[in-house]
Amino acid sequence: MKISLLLQAAKYNRGIAAARSTRASSSIKSSRPLKSPEPPFRRDGKSFDELFVDSEKPKKAWDGQNKDNFFRDKYAHVHAKQKAQHKREKEEKQERLSKKAQSMTYRNDQIKSHQPELELTYTERHKLLLSQNPNMEFTYGTNATKHILAHRKVKQIFTSFRGPGDIDPEILRACSDAEIPIRYKEPTKRLDIMAGNGVHNGYVCQTEKLNIPTLDSWPSFLNECKTGLYLDQITDPHNLGAIMRTAKWYDCDVVGYSPKNSASVSPAAVKASSGATEHLHLGKVFSPLNFFDLLKEKGWTIVSTVAPNTHVSIPKIDPDALSELKSQGPIMLVLGNEGEGVRTSLTQRSTYATTLSSPQTDIDSLNVSIAAAILLEKLNR
Repeated sequence: MKISLLLQAAKYNRGIAAARSTRASSSIKSSRPLKSPEPPFRRDGKSFDELFVDSEKPKKAWDGQNKDNFFRDKYAHVHAKQKAQHKREKEEKQERLSKKAQSMTYRNDQIKSHQPELELTYTERHKLLLSQNPNMEFTYGTNATKHILAHRKVKQIFTSFRGPGDIDPEILRACSDAEIPIRYKEPTKRLDIMAGNGVHNGYVCQTEKLNIPTLDSWPSFLNECKTGLYLDQITDPHNLGAIMRTAKWYDCDVVGYSPKNSASVSPAAVKASSGATEHLHLGKVFSPLNFFDLLKEKGWTIVSTVAPNTHVSIPKIDPDALSELKSQGPIMLVLGNEGEGVRTSLTQRSTYATTLSSPQTDIDSLNVSIAAAILLEKLNR
């Protein structure tokens, strides 16, 4: 116990002595004078520029001359070389493309020379078939093919079906009786080209074109007819075919049209008529005004259709009165297109005008094929 107290007292005395020595040294330092800092630059009168080793500005390469001229003279040969290189590359590319085109042409010629007629491209095959006989055409559709086989001279039938067991029995029987060849397994794309992208149902018929006479040369035939249709400016072949289908349904005797401003009886019209064109008496009229005068001489009643609220110089009759007119003598219905209707010159030469009224006002006209069906229905009551 006494020893620990003695050690603590000795330690305390050493601490007091160290503190006293520190205070003494700090008092000695504080009594010394402070030295002033030396200036960073010499103050002997020299300028700022003289303190640097080299104060001259670097010279530029074009000093003393025009900058544009300098670069033009320096790099003119470089541009010339680049242009020459681009020209050579362009010529080499054109030469490569020319050789490639010649090689492909030669290859195609070699392939075509070793291919049979059926292996040509679709378009070439189509053109080849058309060029064989300008009096032939390609009709299409199941019903149209059936009626054409019964009424026209057919060269051959193209079908996408695989064999005799797949095609329509009536078509197979007609081709067998007339010894008409059938080409099976024709690619659908080829049939599309032959049919002009029409809906062919897998049948395309190569047949002679429909021979349509001129009605002006049929004065004796007109004496035997009771009902007829004249189509003025019907430019849509599908409407034309639909009207002919309706005309056959109602047993219309004759259908006339002007080839100058109406659609022709094309394969599209034949397809739309479902083969009705093969059963109707069709006639071309090159002078409609003279034809109307001829009809009046033969005692025909001419009824032209007009739009509602249209002023005409001839009497108007109700469509329900058409059946009574038919009982009095032959009657000719005149139908115009949906945009302009029957031309005024033909309306003025008609006996009567008629119109189909609508119970509402949102739609001002019907499709011409629908209008033809309604009028023929009222005519045959």
